[in-house]
Order: sequence, then structure tokens, then C-alpha cells
Amino acid sequence: MLYRVALFLCLLPTLVHGQFIFQNLRAGDGLSSKVIRCLYKDNEGFLWIGTIKGLNRYDGAIVRQYKAETGTKDLYINAIQPLNQHELVIATTQGIKIFNRKEGAFTYDHYFSKLEKMEIYNIHLDDNSRLWFVTQSGIYIYQNGKLSSLETEMAGAKILRNVQFNTVTLTWDTNRKGFWVGGYEPCFIDYRNKAIYHRLNNPDQIPIFNDTEVSAIAVDRKSNIWYANGKTRTLNFWDQNTNRITKYDHLDGERIFDGCNYIFIDKKDRVWISTWAFAAYLKQPGEPIRKIPYSQNRKYSIGYGFFWTAIEDAEGNIWLGTLNGISKVQANAPVQAIYHLPSFKYFMHTGFAHSNSIVVDGDTIMAAKEDGIVKFDMKTRNYHRYVSTYGPDLLKNKFFMSLKSGGRWWFAGLDGIHYLISGTNRLEAFKKGVFDFKKKPANFIFSDLAGNIWFQIRDDALYRYNPLTDLIDRFDGLN
Repeated sequence: MLYRVALFLCLLPTLVHGQFIFQNLRAGDGLSSKVIRCLYKDNEGFLWIGTIKGLNRYDGAIVRQYKAETGTKDLYINAIQPLNQHELVIATTQGIKIFNRKEGAFTYDHYFSKLEKMEIYNIHLDDNSRLWFVTQSGIYIYQNGKLSSLETEMAGAKILRNVQFNTVTLTWDTNRKGFWVGGYEPCFIDYRNKAIYHRLNNPDQIPIFNDTEVSAIAVDRKSNIWYANGKTRTLNFWDQNTNRITKYDHLDGERIFDGCNYIFIDKKDRVWISTWAFAAYLKQPGEPIRKIPYSQNRKYSIGYGFFWTAIEDAEGNIWLGTLNGISKVQANAPVQAIYHLPSFKYFMHTGFAHSNSIVVDGDTIMAAKEDGIVKFDMKTRNYHRYVSTYGPDLLKNKFFMSLKSGGRWWFAGLDGIHYLISGTNRLEAFKKGVFDFKKKPANFIFSDLAGNIWFQIRDDALYRYNPLTDLIDRFDGLN
């Protein structure tokens, strides 16, 4: 089945504060189910989507559904990985399925007969092109046409016999060349040295092994570990250099209600967090953890505040598989965030006042609006309003342009030229000697490379002010 889809950015004027702009792909766009379990993007640019009702492929415009064999149930897909140049290996609740991308059909591979009709929870690809299968009966490894259990590869793997693998998270650690295994008693599979480290075998005194009920694990570029503890309902950060744990029991001011189900770290070391309370969060380097706003009524919102999976493609785009379709964050999106600047009573009756110009200085937005000047802090999300008058003549509060020069903000508006000294909250009318620009409409204001301030007074002249000499020159075309 084919569905043609267009992903739009909807810029609506009702956001409370800045956020990521998500592009969404939902069941109405052709997905066989809105519940996304896994994602894989191949080297041809196709996004392969595993849902609870089968396999889908998205090429950027069209969603195509691939049904299982006639007479069988829809495939509940848990993981997708490449098997070779033309085939995908797919983990389902009915065993391993092989999909031929070239032919667009499911096939059978006798190499995986051991896993037939077995529930496969996950598949991971390590740095040596080995496929790791997490199944209801243990972990299996596939390489060069050979499938073997982890126990046959490593004698110490017997300690995993009592593990309930349906609750286990498996995360590859590139630097340590092994897998972190979550669950009731977390451990680390050191495949290079054929060893398994855990609570009873912990020569480096790694504190994560002292925790229980680890529900999610992710590794950053510095080999530090983020993990979720389901028992204490905390998000934890292990700094490998200090060997210390930082615990978070609140995320963006809200107590963690029922733990975290998934953690993903992208190449920018941004930590994407999904929780069992159906709320998603983001930790950017050097910043506090922030909740990702979600609304069913906003198309640019994340599809849902809960995701099972996340990937980063070659272009740096982030794809999240949620309970309500797929949400994508572009690596180099032309729109980075939307901010809602407040409106106040002014001379028109539209219910909102638009901005005539906006200047961004660091974390500050300075907007020249129809109802005054609004200074907005993008980090704290607080604002301050400056006006020429609080009286009945609200036209005086109409400003056209803002300018930052040196330590001073300048503004041109219907009530003349005003300025604001950094660190103060008072708007001052600009006058100098015989020149009084109060109550004289100013159309624009700008600065040149020498730091001079230029502005025009309507039906009068063009002026140049030198802040260093404190002198004003007037140009009216007559002298």
C-alpha cells in the first residue's frame, strides 16, 4: 500500500516558550500503526519503521506498508538491523524475519532456525558487524553465517540464565567494546576480554552495578553513563572520571512519577529522555533538563511524550518513534524555535500586537512592537515591557526598530527616538542640546561601522549621532 505524505512546519502564534520544531508522521499519513517500536535508516536514505502491525518504509514523501505472509498475523516488530547489502533482519514476537529490500518481500534464512517462533526482544549491531539478539531464552550472536549463544562464546555468561530478557536494555559502548545490560541486576559484557562484570565481579568499583531495576542505559561521547533506576525512580549520571553518581529525582521541576523507559544520546551529547509518565525531556550540554512540550492540537509538537526508540541519521536528524507516530528534529532546521511574545492593550482591536522588528543579542530578544518594546529572555522565558506612555494616547507606544550599540539599546517609534541603558528598566527620550526628538515620529535607526547612530525624523531630516564625541549632525539636503 502506498501513501503520499508531506511533512509541514506549522508556525502558530500560541507557544508559551521556545521549543524544537518537530515534523511528524502519523497513522493518518499511511503508517500501519501509530505505535512505533523501532527505526532504521539505510544508506539509500529509506527510513524503515517497525510498528506493532507490520513493517513500513518512508522515502521522504511516500509511506509503503509491507505485509507478512498471507494467512499470518500482522508482525509485531521490535527491532530492525541490516543483515547484508540487500536484506534486513527483523525481530518480531514470532521469531526472526528476513526482508529482501530489493524484492520487497519477506524471505526465510536457515541460519536463524534456532530462533524460529521465539520471541525476539531486540537486535543490536556492534562495531565488528556482529548481530546480538536478545530473546526470551537468552542472548545470541550472529557473525559470518554462524549463530551461537552467548554462553558458548563466554563461560561467564551463565550468570545471565535467570535474567528476564523482556525487561532488559542492551546498549553498545564503543570505547569499552562491550554491552551494558540493564535489568534487575545490571552488568557489562566485555566481549573483547571475554568477561562479564556485575555486582559480584566489580574490580573497578563501578557504582551502577550496585543499583537494581535499571530500565534504560545510554553512553555519551566521553564514556559517561546515563541510566534510569526503576526502583528509586531516578535518572542517574555516572561520571567515569570521578566514579561518582549524580541522581535526578525531579525533571524540570516535576518529580519522576514512574521512572524512565528510554534514554538516547545524540552526537551533540544531547540526552533525550522518555518516561513512563508519558512525558519527554531533553538535557542539552551545560543546561538543565527541560520538558519537551506536547500538545495534540499543535502539528509542530512532538508526536507524543513517550517514545520507544530514537536514531540519528547521517545528516544529524533525530527520529523518535513514539506512541503516536514518528517525530523528526532536523539537524539544521531553518526554524530553531518559536517564542510567543506577549501583547498588551494598544490602539487597534485585533487582540494581539505584531512586531515590526526583532533584534537578538545573546539570549535576549528585543522586539519593537505596535504596543511597545518587549525584552524577552530566551533562557528564563521572562519578559519586560517598555512604553513611551501609559496614558490614553496608545499610538505613542508604536515602535518600528530596535538597535543595540555599545552598552545601549536604541529605539525608533512614533513618539521619537528613545534609548535604554543596559541594566536599567527605564525608557528615556533622546534629546541633545537644541535637538529634542520627543513627539517626532522616527521611521528607522541603524549604526555604521564607526559606531555612529543614524536615524530619520519624519518630515524633518536625517541625523547622525556620535556617542564618543556626543555630537549630532543634521542632514536635510539643503546644506
